[in-house]
Amino acid sequence: MSVRAFAAHLGVAVASVSNWERRGADIRLRDETAEILDLDLRMADEEVRARFDAALADRRLGEVTPGDPGPVVDENVSEVLERIHRRGRQVDPEILRRLSNEVLDVVARYEELDHAEFVPELRRQRVQAESLIDVCGRPEQRRQLFEVACAASGVLGYVAVGQGRFPLAEAYCAEAFQLGECAERAELMAWARGLQSFCAYYLQDYTTALDLAVDGLRHAGAGPQSVRLAVNGAARAMGRLGDAQGVHRLVGEAQEMQSRHDVPPGIASSIGLGCYSEAQVSSNAATAYLSLGMPNQVRRHLDRALPAIDAAGSPWGRALVKIDLATAVTQDRQADLEQACGLVLAAFEDAGDRPVVSIQQRAVEFTRYATQRWGQVRDLDPVHDATSRFWGARA
Repeated sequence: MSVRAFAAHLGVAVASVSNWERRGADIRLRDETAEILDLDLRMADEEVRARFDAALADRRLGEVTPGDPGPVVDENVSEVLERIHRRGRQVDPEILRRLSNEVLDVVARYEELDHAEFVPELRRQRVQAESLIDVCGRPEQRRQLFEVACAASGVLGYVAVGQGRFPLAEAYCAEAFQLGECAERAELMAWARGLQSFCAYYLQDYTTALDLAVDGLRHAGAGPQSVRLAVNGAARAMGRLGDAQGVHRLVGEAQEMQSRHDVPPGIASSIGLGCYSEAQVSSNAATAYLSLGMPNQVRRHLDRALPAIDAAGSPWGRALVKIDLATAVTQDRQADLEQACGLVLAAFEDAGDRPVVSIQQRAVEFTRYATQRWGQVRDLDPVHDATSRFWGARA
């Protein structure tokens, strides 16, 4: 084939081909020109590729000194070049930045957002992150994509717990931990362990919930996730397991650990990557003491938490606190059943049409405590009815 015909075949200038022929091995091709040549070679038939490999081998033989050549390297050049191209592929930094900001914004503002609006978009973002991981060859960008995917899977797992879809929740949360490992981010691994512990807690597998929280604390080290893991994960599980000494210790440790971090005011996101607020530590401590049947400790901690929870506007937070307070009332020596039932009904009003499994479970526990103390009294009928309606809405 002539120089002119070869240039026409490649779609480049005749002068370019002449320059390659004249300069030989000294030539350095531009990226787009190299891609054209690589593509042409990949599209060539077997005869042409065999002639290319033979010519390249002859050239190499002319460059080596006599002696034992060692093992013959016979891999196709185009395959090596394809690997180089694949590892060099990168994601548009603007796409990566926007994807990361959107997912992390959901993590930071979880309680403020409507599931019906953000969950479908978060699923799409999770799929997009996975597709970008598959094509991206740059290590730093891949780590960033793993971080985004970890956050998205973790939030989807947390949502699935609230919906009572536990097998899906466990899968999402396990995936989040694996992605944290891929990102080589210990704080993300700790965050994901907290989600796994939360899932196990509402599956009523308190031993597993404790084990996961303890492992999360190992990954968290002195980081901000240690506070959440200590009180929401380990202390609450210990309360269910009847370990009062362990609850006292972990609540104290969570409060002490807060002194080493920037503690947010009010109520932060329950699944945020930062430190728990003082109100969040107190409300989780109250839940742990409630399981131990210590109503005075429950009220003491809820008195600290209630102002911030009321101001935050989270319907779930207000509902859960009211049910915990109602259950504590049933544990008092001079309990007021009417007051307790009123608190539970008010909690259902707060939750409205956004039911989550944690509210349903705690309402059922309240009726169990109340029935054990007063029997099947008519005062409990409205609570039974509201619980049934709530369960139907959740289903």
